[in-house]
Amino acid sequence: MNYSKKLVNSLIKVFPNISEVKSLASYILNNPEAKKEELMAYWYGVSNKLDKIIINKVINIIESSYPKRTYAVELFTKELLRYAEALPNNEFLMKFLVDVNNNKIYIVPATIGHLKIAASILRLKSEDEIYKNSQIAGHIVGCYILIRNNKVSEVLIGATSGLVLGAKVKYSTETINKAYNIMSNFVYSSPLPFEAKIRKIFGRR
Repeated sequence: MNYSKKLVNSLIKVFPNISEVKSLASYILNNPEAKKEELMAYWYGVSNKLDKIIINKVINIIESSYPKRTYAVELFTKELLRYAEALPNNEFLMKFLVDVNNNKIYIVPATIGHLKIAASILRLKSEDEIYKNSQIAGHIVGCYILIRNNKVSEVLIGATSGLVLGAKVKYSTETINKAYNIMSNFVYSSPLPFEAKIRKIFGRR
């Protein structure tokens, strides 16, 4: 779905006389399939002389014009590798979140942190809300999967993500065990050969 016209209308309605906003609007119309990140980069490039209030208002308009995605997945497929971070020596690192309350798994794209996706799952305005009240995310557990030479070679579940290391989220033993069971079923559905143990990382509780 193309959100460019809706976005341009919103920008011009709020800031009809600012040349930088008009430039952004023109860019959007000429690049209707541009990703949100591309629009942000263009806006930062042309808005450096504007008041921060205007800059942030435009950013909010851009953010609100794109649908929020939470990347929920049911099966481990080869197509998920497109979200992975490419490492040396034919290795790929994949990030996930497990919502133990809803038995759902979400993939976390390489360019996005666990916290941002967790905030989206929880329908929060930003990840800052998790920093302020970490236990609102106490049922969402981070996970890493390492793919080496087209084989699942390592799986870590628990106190491994920015939720714990950054926002200080703490997990109960029950939560880690639930995440382990959910993720085990997911990993074993992988079309890739499996040659690793699934490790639970409890951290401080």
